[in-house]
Amino acid sequence: MLTMHSRHGGFWSRLIRANVQLIVIQLRWLADILEQGAPGPPAAATPVLFINTKEIAVGEITVQDDVAPLQATVKFLDSKGAETTPDDTPQWSSTDEAVASVTPSDDGMSAEVTVGTPGAAVIEVRTTETNSNTEVVSQGTVTVQPGDTVMGSVDFSEPT
Repeated sequence: MLTMHSRHGGFWSRLIRANVQLIVIQLRWLADILEQGAPGPPAAATPVLFINTKEIAVGEITVQDDVAPLQATVKFLDSKGAETTPDDTPQWSSTDEAVASVTPSDDGMSAEVTVGTPGAAVIEVRTTETNSNTEVVSQGTVTVQPGDTVMGSVDFSEPT
């Protein structure tokens, strides 16, 4: 997953913003290919977007246990890659309420995520596309670290 840390001077944020048109074109191309394989009005969900005062994270975020509540949003895309509104109100859940609890907005398109004890929780957003009776699921992971710990990460790369 892609995390945009402020300590990198907003590099990832600038990179994504500078290439947003290319990203949208590629997503639309992929949606066209998927539609050929499964005709009809499929819907897709983007990863959950987590926002706090220090960073924006797409699909995953690591925070300390003393952080203020996070704001989370979800977007849904139609088969052409354009943003759309789901037929039903999206339902939010957490795999571990002790780590991260979720309070969705009335329209279900955003939520407040309250951080709890150290651990990891998957935040899931579900809705149903009524034309095809297809369930659409979006997920994001919240990892909570103790406030005074040194954090590490594992990076993966292909051999050169």
